[in-house]
Amino acid sequence: MHLKIRRASKAYAGVPALIDAALDLYGGEVLGLVGENGAGKSTLIKLLAGLEAPDSLEARLNGARVTIPDSAAARRLGLRFIHQELAIVPALTVAENLFLNNPLPRLGGVFVNRAALYTLADEALRRLGIEHIDLRQRAALLSPGDAMLVKIASAFIGADEQQPLIYIMDEPSAALNQAEAELLYAVIERLRARGCALLVVTHRLHELFRIAQRVTVMRDGRVVTTQKITETSAEALIQAMTGANASQLPATEQVKTVPPAERPLLRVRGLRTDALVSASFELRAGEIVGVAGLAGAGRSQLLGALMGIDKRRAGGIELASEALQNPAPADCWARGIAYLPEERRSQGLLLG
Repeated sequence: MHLKIRRASKAYAGVPALIDAALDLYGGEVLGLVGENGAGKSTLIKLLAGLEAPDSLEARLNGARVTIPDSAAARRLGLRFIHQELAIVPALTVAENLFLNNPLPRLGGVFVNRAALYTLADEALRRLGIEHIDLRQRAALLSPGDAMLVKIASAFIGADEQQPLIYIMDEPSAALNQAEAELLYAVIERLRARGCALLVVTHRLHELFRIAQRVTVMRDGRVVTTQKITETSAEALIQAMTGANASQLPATEQVKTVPPAERPLLRVRGLRTDALVSASFELRAGEIVGVAGLAGAGRSQLLGALMGIDKRRAGGIELASEALQNPAPADCWARGIAYLPEERRSQGLLLG
């Protein structure tokens, strides 16, 4: 399999976002795509997905000239996309979300065969090695990492009948913890071994050396180099991405270390919510406390309870030796507690 892309260009309001980009995807290979923000990576993917009309684009699949006027055409050509912005419907179940872009199994060509739907959905998750996600739960309850895994799994439904396919993934591991990322890497390797072509966009350079055979670097809307992963280094990729040697990049600012205060600024004792059994810790001025755990362990719920978002069932919270009695988020903000949520788009921004 060979997907050949040439002269891919796109401008927005006269401002070039992509300039004569060229790309080659081969079956049985992972091509990494890297570049700084604004380099043109996402624009290129939108053209391949048929989501944007190109100013120019020449595409050949196995030598035959093809066009990609819309997303349906891309799908017919065997392209599957995992975008940064996940198309997840919170009110639907996990199984139903898996079939958003796939034909539903039906009885007599009319009624949805729900037994077959759950069987196929279970097979898709198991192909990824995922057993902790309940197919019948609403997608609204998924963590960002699990939501990404569900979206990735949806691209694999029916793949056995249509192999080999071309998978294009835009930052697929960005919201995943290490355990989830390992599952993703294993799936990518299985797809590559079956002859699929994969394009993976990532900002994690170490990830490239784990999964890719070649890497393409973009800068200012152009493809500046494509190399075998065994013939390059992280330093060389950074230079290609920025146009500067690592030694020419601004030095990290030196920050004076301040010893933590003796008295705790924040004290949490036996905190319990619907999702937390018990949490206790102290935080002092001049100190950073990390909260670690696997997806679903309660990290986000702990922070939500501190901010007054999740209702407290038991336990105490003290700020500057003053007890906080079930405060609202506005009260916490007024007291100097700032909250940066895990899901920035749906929880951290007002987009309307």
